[in-house]
Amino acid sequence: MLSHLSVRHFALVDELEIDFSDGMSVVTGETGAGKSIILNALSMALGDRADQSLIASDSDRAEIHAVFDIKAGSAAALWLSERDLDVAEAILRRIINRDGRSRAFINGSPSTASDLKQLGQLVMDIHSQHEHQSLLRKASHLPLLDAFSGLQQEARAVRDAFETWSATASRLKALVEDSSEANAHRQLLNYQLAELQEADVTEGEQASLEADQRRLANAQNITQHLVTIDTLLDDTDHGAAHHIHAALRHLSDPVLVETKEAQELLDNAAIQLSEALSQLNQYRESVADDPRRLADVEARLSRLYELSRKHRIEPNDLPTLMTRIASELEALDSDDEAVAELAALSAKQEETLMGLARDLSDHRATAATALVNRVHEILVQLNMDNARLTIEQHHSHTVRDSGIDDLEFLIATSLNQTPGSLRRTASGGELSRISLAIQLAITETSGQHQTLVFDEVDVGVGGATADILGGLLRTLGQYQQILCVTHLPQVAAQGHHHLVVEKTNHKKGQLTSITSISETARVDELARMLAGQDLTHESRAHAEAMISAVAGKSDALAKSPHI
Repeated sequence: MLSHLSVRHFALVDELEIDFSDGMSVVTGETGAGKSIILNALSMALGDRADQSLIASDSDRAEIHAVFDIKAGSAAALWLSERDLDVAEAILRRIINRDGRSRAFINGSPSTASDLKQLGQLVMDIHSQHEHQSLLRKASHLPLLDAFSGLQQEARAVRDAFETWSATASRLKALVEDSSEANAHRQLLNYQLAELQEADVTEGEQASLEADQRRLANAQNITQHLVTIDTLLDDTDHGAAHHIHAALRHLSDPVLVETKEAQELLDNAAIQLSEALSQLNQYRESVADDPRRLADVEARLSRLYELSRKHRIEPNDLPTLMTRIASELEALDSDDEAVAELAALSAKQEETLMGLARDLSDHRATAATALVNRVHEILVQLNMDNARLTIEQHHSHTVRDSGIDDLEFLIATSLNQTPGSLRRTASGGELSRISLAIQLAITETSGQHQTLVFDEVDVGVGGATADILGGLLRTLGQYQQILCVTHLPQVAAQGHHHLVVEKTNHKKGQLTSITSISETARVDELARMLAGQDLTHESRAHAEAMISAVAGKSDALAKSPHI
């Protein structure tokens, strides 16, 4: 609820400090006293477009503070909590400079006019020809119907199910998009793997082939060298083997018995020479001049080099690459399984969501009928017998966080009129009474808490209807804070509190002030509203009787479930 309003240098207000209470507060004053200024100041605090023309002529800036007590667990409390702001109260501060710039603050923290508007819509609803009026926003109609019928929990379940499904659907979409890209990649990998498997590259093959290539390419030269070596080592008359054996024969003479160690060394040399000759002979046999084998080896090496260049790796790494590609393909197959699983989960969540949304829609249809009937009962009391509220409900083919309903309140104010939007069909006074009827019907069942402002709700109303209207406002004030700007004494007499707006002379010129008045002053104000400035004993007596009549009812009207 609005607990305090501070206004400085705004229009005809120099400085204004006023506290507000719960219940119904009426605001009265002579025409031109400045009642609209107070509402304009509230609108500025609630995020309306800054208007430098409303700055007092002798000042460079205007400043407005609006303090709201916040109910724990309310939408406003949640909004503040999400932004790490104090949730016990909301202090909305607006500074408007002469150059058109403005600054906004919420609980002392710099903010934007957009944030002020968001929070403002949660703490106050102004019912007049004003953009803050919730009924003029089609988006507000579903929440209002849900509040009337107590469907907030079902609506919340739909919203939670929608958020769950949306998150899954987003993950699925991303995975499918990735999968589409992966399909092209999979084709490439399959081609690469098939190519490597066909090549049948083995570990260490390159080194072996390169050795073969060197041997086969130099077969003649190698053979020539080996023949020469064989001659040097194994020639019957001149080879090293012949000379070693001759030396051994000489060392076998008994006279050389002391050369036994040298003899043993030569024996070993002869054995090693023999083994060397054997290995060289084997090598010479393997180095046969084979052009066809050389061509095969070189062709195989060329293939390995081609594959390594293609994949930009060393030939020795080709077997490792083949293993990695096979693993990557296996992972892609797993992603396909994940897509299938997520698609099944998304379908199941969507089915659950649609079930909840259809049930909610059915309950809304039933609630719409009840709300239309109750609003009509109240409108009849407000002398709007021919006014008809219609709730147009359409089902969307797609589900949203609010369900499948596209819903709008339509109004016809005469029998022959086609129901149309509230903004286009109802006049300012009619709209205020329609708003009152809807808000009262909703509050009777929901117990919602929000400050409601009714600006000149009594336009076109008089007599007994005005008395009934005032009683309805007083009833509404039992549930939530009401500020009502009125010209009718029948309405003003119903208030729990009474504020008077006056224009007074000052050295700066005429200034507007607002004052909470006593019971005695209230009698005078009601007498003025009844008879004008010339107060009489009769007008005062009439005013006292009106106040006494309201008090005598003991608010029985407010306690009745149906007014």
